[in-house]
Amino acid sequence: MGDTEIVTALRRTLELVESSETALYSHDTVEEIAQRLREAVRALESGEPVDKSSLGVLFAPTGSIQETSLYNGWGDECLTLSQVVDTFLGK
Repeated sequence: MGDTEIVTALRRTLELVESSETALYSHDTVEEIAQRLREAVRALESGEPVDKSSLGVLFAPTGSIQETSLYNGWGDECLTLSQVVDTFLGK
């Protein structure tokens, strides 16, 4: 997978997160999630190492992104985006 696909998936997730409300059961606020996604995109675009463990936690089942997506009605798209992230993470 090229960096383009993961960057596209992270940017789309960022768009969705920024238009969402913080989920009741999410460990992180939408602002915290957005910041971590921005950091990952910046790293990928500048050729720096990406904190893969942080991304793995964010996109984990019942993680902050999944909880936020379900709370805000974009759970199906979250699954598709998570598949791209899982491939990037080597899962």
